[in-house]
Amino acid sequence: MGRGQERGLRSGFVAGAVASLGMAAIQVIGRFSFGVPTFFDLSENWITQAIPTSVFAFLLDRLQFSAKPLLFVGLILVQIVVGGGLGMLWRAGVGSRDTANRPFLLLGTVSYGVLLWVLTEIIVLPILGQGAFGSRVSTGPAALTLLLFVAYLIYGLILGVNFDAGRALGRTEAVDAGRRRLLTSVVGAGAVAAFGDALVHAFGASDSTPANPTSVDSPGLMVGPTLVAAIYPLPSPSEPWSIPGLSPEITPAKDFYLVSKNLFSDPHVDAQTWSLRIDGLVTRPVQFSYAELLQLPAVEFYQTLECISNPIGGDLISTAWWRGVRLKDLLSLAGANPKTVKVVFHAVDDYADSVPLAAALDPAAALVYQMNRAPLPVGHGYPARVLVPGRYGIKNVKWVNHIELVAEDFKGYWQQRGWTDDGRIHTMSRLDVPKDHSIVNAGRIRVAGISFGGNRGISRVQVSVDEGKSWQDARLKPALGPLTWRLWQYDWQAPKGNGSIFVQATDGAGHAQWPLPQDTVPDGATGQDVHVITIK
Repeated sequence: MGRGQERGLRSGFVAGAVASLGMAAIQVIGRFSFGVPTFFDLSENWITQAIPTSVFAFLLDRLQFSAKPLLFVGLILVQIVVGGGLGMLWRAGVGSRDTANRPFLLLGTVSYGVLLWVLTEIIVLPILGQGAFGSRVSTGPAALTLLLFVAYLIYGLILGVNFDAGRALGRTEAVDAGRRRLLTSVVGAGAVAAFGDALVHAFGASDSTPANPTSVDSPGLMVGPTLVAAIYPLPSPSEPWSIPGLSPEITPAKDFYLVSKNLFSDPHVDAQTWSLRIDGLVTRPVQFSYAELLQLPAVEFYQTLECISNPIGGDLISTAWWRGVRLKDLLSLAGANPKTVKVVFHAVDDYADSVPLAAALDPAAALVYQMNRAPLPVGHGYPARVLVPGRYGIKNVKWVNHIELVAEDFKGYWQQRGWTDDGRIHTMSRLDVPKDHSIVNAGRIRVAGISFGGNRGISRVQVSVDEGKSWQDARLKPALGPLTWRLWQYDWQAPKGNGSIFVQATDGAGHAQWPLPQDTVPDGATGQDVHVITIK
């Protein structure tokens, strides 16, 4: 390969890379302006299904909240490399010809972009499971098709304008280089702005309050007289324990853990146009608006939620006060067929999961619309989400808009990727204080944390300070309810030296938590939380 050819291919790669940034920026703008999924969204769904479950679990356990930003950056880099490669391909083919007498260079690169768009629509999208021309995209294939067409059109335009064809067009190298630098700067600035906006939406605002939410106290939407009772009698929270570092008994909404499958921002649903449909194996399909949902008999209760990806000693667990409608009452209005095998919860973001009919008819299962006496935050499922007692977060579907009763076993989003379909919570306990690897003074050390047994409750927590040779009972704080965690504390007279603290819980059924460590995949982590400290 001659020096000229090498320089030409290098120029083609740079032109294609810059063009792909412009293409990506258009998609991101379309995503947040019109809600159209990007190539990144579609690729993320395909990647999570294609990657081996063991590899996925390994990455998730180690990356935790860094996983989404890293995946986003990785997909951007892949698009840049692929776009650069396509620019080299153009340069090696049609773009390598003498263009001095070809005033239609831009027409050629735009046509190239249109060709890539067609190939994407008929080959790449079906591979990603979205069907030809996005026929399986729930938000509408037309919108996706139009957005990708504009994106590839932009790619072709930038590729042509930024192409290293200055001599062939009779321009000087300096003019051509200056033009390319200017365009690169403009595209780069636009892409950085778009991606910055994406990062803010995707990783910084999911716990926000919905814009202009319909208030549960608005005239005509009063819940008041329709409130029947708490699912369980609501106790008055006892005196809080003043232990620095111990989790509060009720988690503020801003601190409540957030997990979803979405790479970009979670759905921002307009409650005024939202509706809940219940159909399938029912006597009479029904549909409720948000206002109608608020008029139904309501229940309120405390409940702890835990993510199935919560590792040993992890913080993907929180407790809140909730208000909503019993699922049992909703299904009775539709007339549930006893032949139903699964009740499927479909969400606005195409997520779906299911539970057996008996679990949905549990008096404690509910469709909730309030959290800590305010409308659900966006990231927690506004305007409505499902809470099923004793099940990990994967079963507590957010942004629900469709409940379907089916006669067959249904495999949801994560089940198709190798996770459990049962989702029952394992009994767990966590050390909050002292922190792992901390340095403390000898003498009286207060050890404290949380324990959780799903809907089985917690009857006992024990602490060991001699590597499990002996166990001492911790003091338990009364639980807010049978669906919540319990706070515990233990006072230890610690000598100087290195020490280790073990904790284990026993649930309300008398079963001790499983002591052997197990990864989160496929059905949740098990094992004892252990902190190693230095005592001076």
